[in-house]
Order: sequence, then structure tokens, then C-alpha cells
Amino acid sequence: MNDLSAASETREVGINLFGGFRQFRKESTLSVNMESTFTVADLRRKVAGVFADDQEALSLLKASAFATDTRVLDETETVPTDVALALLPPVCGG
Repeated sequence: MNDLSAASETREVGINLFGGFRQFRKESTLSVNMESTFTVADLRRKVAGVFADDQEALSLLKASAFATDTRVLDETETVPTDVALALLPPVCGG
């Protein structure tokens, strides 16, 4: 495989939706296609495209965090492969 084909590889990324996001989709999950290596910020931009026609969903996305089943991910870090991802909206009351 050469560098050009590696750069164009994509993978399907599944994201579990919680809280307020459930009102915007019938399904409790969302799948998006991403480059093989991407950051949380890249993923957030892709998900924003899914919700592009809903300002309420976009506002919620802006305030939400992406997480694995063990930790919250930083916006600048590369998203690990082969892990379950969740989109966690802010909660009231801690």
C-alpha cells in the first residue's frame, strides 16, 4: 500500500447517543465515515454536518463531550480505534 492509498482509507465510526441527543434521532446510535486517523475535533465537525439543519442539536453538540467507555476524550487527541464511542451532553446537578 502506498502513502496515497493509506491517506484515503476511511472507516465507519459508531457513536452512542445519550441524553438530549435522543430527541434528534430515532436511533440511539449514529455512524459516520472518517479518515483512518482523526481527532475528536474532526469527529465533532463530521457530526455537526449530520445535525446541520438543527440549531438546537448543534448547540448541544458544542457543549458535549466525546468519550470511550473508560474516559472523556480531549478535543485535540486522536480517536482510538476499536473502542466504543459515546456523545455525552452536559448534565445538570453533577
